[in-house]
Amino acid sequence: MIDLLTILNKLESPGTFTAHGTLQSLLPGLYIDNVGEISLPLRPEQAEQIMAECEQAPYGFKEETLIDTNVRNVWQLSPSALQFRNPDWQEALKKMCINIAKQLGLGDVTVECELYKLLLYGKGCFFLPHRDTEKIDNMFATLVISLPSPHEGGELIISHAGESFSYSFAGNGKFSPEYAVFYADCFHEVKPVLSGYRLCLVYNLALAGRSIQPQLAKNDEIIEQVDSYIQKWSQEQHKFPFLTYLLDHSYTEKNLCLSNLKSSDYAKTSILLKAAAKHQCKAFLCLVSYYEESYGDYYGDGYKRNRYRDDDDSECSESNYTEYGINTTEIYAHNFLGNDGNKIKIAKILLSEDALLADKPLIGGPGRKVSISEATGNSGATKELWYHRGAVIIWPESSDLEVVGYSDLEYGAHYLETLLKSTVWQEGSNLEKVLKLARHILDRCTSMQFYKINVLDSLITLADVDLLKYYLQRYQKYSFSSLDAMSVARLIKLFSLTALKPEIDAIAAKSRGSLFSWLYELFIALKGYPEQRTIVAGYFAVEWQSGCRQKLKNFRSETLTEIFRLLALLDDQERLAEAVTELNSIEDPKFVVEIFAPALLRALETSSPDYGYQRAVFQALGAVYFNRVTEHFGVEPQKPITWARAGSCTCSCEFCQQFNKFLSDPERAAFSIEKTLKRNLLHIQETIDNKQFDVVGEIIRDKNKFSGHFSKNEASYLKALKLFQTAHKQQKQVAALLP
Repeated sequence: MIDLLTILNKLESPGTFTAHGTLQSLLPGLYIDNVGEISLPLRPEQAEQIMAECEQAPYGFKEETLIDTNVRNVWQLSPSALQFRNPDWQEALKKMCINIAKQLGLGDVTVECELYKLLLYGKGCFFLPHRDTEKIDNMFATLVISLPSPHEGGELIISHAGESFSYSFAGNGKFSPEYAVFYADCFHEVKPVLSGYRLCLVYNLALAGRSIQPQLAKNDEIIEQVDSYIQKWSQEQHKFPFLTYLLDHSYTEKNLCLSNLKSSDYAKTSILLKAAAKHQCKAFLCLVSYYEESYGDYYGDGYKRNRYRDDDDSECSESNYTEYGINTTEIYAHNFLGNDGNKIKIAKILLSEDALLADKPLIGGPGRKVSISEATGNSGATKELWYHRGAVIIWPESSDLEVVGYSDLEYGAHYLETLLKSTVWQEGSNLEKVLKLARHILDRCTSMQFYKINVLDSLITLADVDLLKYYLQRYQKYSFSSLDAMSVARLIKLFSLTALKPEIDAIAAKSRGSLFSWLYELFIALKGYPEQRTIVAGYFAVEWQSGCRQKLKNFRSETLTEIFRLLALLDDQERLAEAVTELNSIEDPKFVVEIFAPALLRALETSSPDYGYQRAVFQALGAVYFNRVTEHFGVEPQKPITWARAGSCTCSCEFCQQFNKFLSDPERAAFSIEKTLKRNLLHIQETIDNKQFDVVGEIIRDKNKFSGHFSKNEASYLKALKLFQTAHKQQKQVAALLP
């Protein structure tokens, strides 16, 4: 590994991460709305006029832009308020961009610049260390042009991977603009201005095009050495099946592509990708990230609940956080791009720090991000820390299976499924590797991951009973619901119930809440299997013995439908007789209309002859149903002919006694209690609601007392009539389905 580092370090870096220059004796002809033409060097009175047109500059905070003069104290003006009246200015910018591309070692590229802001720093103005975000597509760098303006202080400090450059525009170029350019992932800050005014234009730089390969003619010897190294490495055994080389710069998922790579990153990546392709290796440009979550105490400053920065300024982002311990750490590669620029399906490859090849370590290197959240509820404060770097990952094509073992589960399952569609996996030692991969996937499956990946089809193709047993055991342990009946039927048909009985017994037990539905689906799915009825009948009998008979009156109609269908499918006369006895003993008329009838109708409507339903079972259930209808609904309810209503209050208080007399009185339709305490009236109303008397009440405030007015109605009769009509309608429907 060290050998490859040594080889790549010999590569002549075509540039650096920052550059500086002067636009000799060229002024932009700056014109600002409401101020006019700006004289350069800048005069103090014009600086004050410009400041009057500006707004306080914000800074980025997660998805927000915030103003905090403790972090950034500077004035800004948008491009819409600016004009450049020197006709040579735009041409000068184009030439400068060509020069910048050479200084940064970008090779054959077209650099486009877009004006972002005009910034004005007065005395005491500054900007703490930070990194710029990508403001336009393919943005790779920031250009700062300092216009002639007398001032002291205000140095621009640019840092990356342990190196720093300081640019002062105070003493030089009094009559010529100076510029500094730096890659967007570099930390930079502006020191406080001590006197005068610092005036600058800020541009976003983007790459518009790049040749496929850098100019590497003078590095032919290095290319040969890398070729030789990759060839030898690909033929040897290593602790890890892949080689991961970290680039010098950090990138984001948005801007990661070969044409956007910075400085020597582009040259090194190009050489490695070519060498890998030459020696039957797969190679990808990717991101490598370190993630760490810790817990502790956070003493908020009243400014923001979550502190988040893309910088390493501990005073701003982390000084109020005390770390007690670490919950999670992870190093992984992600966002894989092939030489053609297309992404591959792998979401993540797990790495360890000793699997990384780098001059600058990942942890503590460029690309740092921090998020700190204060304690909420029972949860303490947490800190999340990331380091992101560009990288090249390489592995021999013959090591695909081993690499998949380090990848995310979704890709592992996808790879396994794809592999099993060919016959390669059956050859030689491949079968052992595939079984090992499948076991590895199962070992890592927990909780919701069983719902995200589909690995059962692959396990069935492998036809390894021990592996299937292991799958079922882990599924039952980590999933929230039982395995579906269709899948269980496939397993039984292919491997028999005997081979997997303990595991399938556990599945049935876990399905207890919806076992009848599950058993019905299992019966249908086992169609054509010789032991279809025996298997389902066995599980049905076990559930019935657990007290199912006594629960019939409490089941929903959907559950009762499933029981009726199973009785008919299995022709289970023993349990049918017990069900008939129990149904005949249920005295509630509402059960007949709201549970029994809908269940029987649904069972009859969905009982296809193709599945072997026994009509005699349905006829026996129908006979019970008709008996219950006759018993409960043989006579139509009669409308009351007097105002007497059934029921009485059991309370002996004077108000309830008055109400009882009213309730039984055949002549009185209404009754009032005048000017009493509200609690007395509420007491009667509560009794009416609980016992469902055919009475409605109204309580009215009468100064400091209350009055209650109660009226009789025909609610019980109307309910009974509706139940009677529904029962006879259902009876006709059942009769039509049971000739």
